[in-house]
Amino acid sequence: MVRCFISAGATRTDVLWRAVALLLLCTAARDCEANQAGDQIEGAVWKFQMKAVDRKGGTRGGQFRVNNGVLYQKESLDNVEWNKVIGRIEPLKKGKSRLIFEDLQANKDKSAAIKGTAILDIDKFGHWTGRMIDSEGAHWHFQCARIQE
Repeated sequence: MVRCFISAGATRTDVLWRAVALLLLCTAARDCEANQAGDQIEGAVWKFQMKAVDRKGGTRGGQFRVNNGVLYQKESLDNVEWNKVIGRIEPLKKGKSRLIFEDLQANKDKSAAIKGTAILDIDKFGHWTGRMIDSEGAHWHFQCARIQE
């Protein structure tokens, strides 16, 4: 490959430009491959909103991070690390996932941890919606959107 990349009469500038072009091509190919994996919630920060189906539970929201199938939130609002494990994600089939929350915090209210399971479908790249049932049996419309890689 090196022999094809550097021809006999190539100047140092030619070789440099070819190396830059190759690097850009490899980066674009990697990014394209990563974007095609958009049917999974993985490795990003997500903003969520949940609305009670019966409207008595109100609306709650917040953020979580997913990495290697584990759901994380920040221990406190001023914490920079996503170090508190709050649940896990289980891919069900293409475009469908189950989120199992053991300690989801919403609306900056750290006293009311939510336990429950959400079954979500992909709407479009980076946007998922579905139904969550909490540990008390309440049903929620659950939406989440990727906000940061």
